[in-house]
Amino acid sequence: IAIVAIIDDGSDARLAADFAYYPPVPQARALDWTGARTVARIGWEWSLLGLNPHVMPARGISARPTLLVAMGGSDPQGLTLRAAQALIPLDSAFRIRFVIGTGTKNAAKIGASVAALKSNFETVEGADDLATEYASADLALCAFGVTAYELAAFGVPAIYLGLAEDHARSASAFEAAGMGISLGVAAHVEARDILASVKALMSDSARRREMRHAGLSTLDGQGAARIAADLAAALKEEK
Repeated sequence: IAIVAIIDDGSDARLAADFAYYPPVPQARALDWTGARTVARIGWEWSLLGLNPHVMPARGISARPTLLVAMGGSDPQGLTLRAAQALIPLDSAFRIRFVIGTGTKNAAKIGASVAALKSNFETVEGADDLATEYASADLALCAFGVTAYELAAFGVPAIYLGLAEDHARSASAFEAAGMGISLGVAAHVEARDILASVKALMSDSARRREMRHAGLSTLDGQGAARIAADLAAALKEEK
């Protein structure tokens, strides 16, 4: 007995699957299942994370508010340096940590360029696991992707930049759920918009608390285990 499952796939291959799993982003809700026998499961509970928030370190308490900037493993659009330049006017009382992804081209050079811009700019280089960074961040500025799901599950309010229109559409679901703010497609976002959004959230602890609660209560990081259990139950039923 074989059961075919597909995860977060919008192609026609999904129509031949027995089960299909998606986070509740607009693209998933718009899929047409006419004529298919596929059981489509759409909801935050089916979201996959790269990390397990239940093994996260204790939340760090810092005297200085910390902003985490994470633009993905390879940062193909050079958003890390763009963000750093946009954040130069931000109050030096803030601690700003820039994740330099392991797949970033000229990573060492970009890291050095960022660190040289301002004394409170710090870089995180060669990290495979960002759990410690998530645990000590008060706010994040990130390229929309798996990082957005992980930040929400760790209760970190976030500001999202989409690498493409598709990413911006997905980010809108996170904004609607109260977990963060989407600035839209990165190519159309001005430096002043990034700075204004960060300033506004950094100075609004009540709103950050609401976003933290929304993230923690929406994403529990158990998507993979839930999918496995769902498929195991379906197999048992088939037998």
